[in-house]
Amino acid sequence: MSGSFTPTIVTRNSYNEYINWIEEAITKQYFKYYEYNNFNNIEEGSFGTVYRENWKNASTNLGNCYWNGDRTDVDKKKAFESYQKAANLDDANGIFNLGYCYQYGIGTDVNKKRAFELFQKASNLGDSSGICGLGYYYDN
Repeated sequence: MSGSFTPTIVTRNSYNEYINWIEEAITKQYFKYYEYNNFNNIEEGSFGTVYRENWKNASTNLGNCYWNGDRTDVDKKKAFESYQKAANLDDANGIFNLGYCYQYGIGTDVNKKRAFELFQKASNLGDSSGICGLGYYYDN
């Protein structure tokens, strides 16, 4: 029979070798490793293969590009919209950035109450900028 398949038998020792190989490859940065909690909307196909995911902070990164004009024109309205998407995904930095937009009316109307709520949410998620933003309101 041509093209016959010979299965690989995985033993405890070979399994450990595979784990060691993967950990070494990550350490030497042969490929990038991301924690599962950095993603959302993960959909799996057959045999547990991930075929769709969203990187949580992708919208924050896009918003920063619009904010700074990084590889695009500066567009504060699009930055605001990107930060809204990030906030909907519970990205702490995106939540802070959205609060900052509301605080100063960037890409939206000024809404100090909404800014305070967003800073509070970002700080609850451990975002240091959110904590500083919240401190601003407690000082003033």
